Amino acid sequence: MSQAVRGTQEKVLDLIDMSATLTEKAGEVLSRQEQTEKQAADLIPTAVDELLKARLIEPEEKQAALEALRDPVRTLQVLIKSARAKSADNTIALGQPEGTEKRASRFNAHVGARRGERDGESEADRVFRERILGGA
Repeated sequence: MSQAVRGTQEKVLDLIDMSATLTEKAGEVLSRQEQTEKQAADLIPTAVDELLKARLIEPEEKQAALEALRDPVRTLQVLIKSARAKSADNTIALGQPEGTEKRASRFNAHVGARRGERDGESEADRVFRERILGGA
């Protein structure tokens, strides 16, 4: 066998080895991709339920959210929309203000009343007046 044929055969064997290695690596990548997609598919219903609980989507949007989260680009769009909704209103309203009146103390006669106005001068007020004002 000539040297040229032997060199060609070695190159062919190297090519076969490289293609086997590439096939093996591609299989690993594909396996990881399939595993990631399965994990994502398992997490999508939980994510939609959490979006519903947080009131970031309405119940009638549930099916659309399930479909949107299957696509990575749409998932990022939902994430951005959720973040904007959260930052736009980061407070929880506990009620609506009704004017400037404090309703909790509206019916309590003692709230805001000074003791001296209700019972006359207190002992502490008398002592203060005598010591500071000189008994006037």
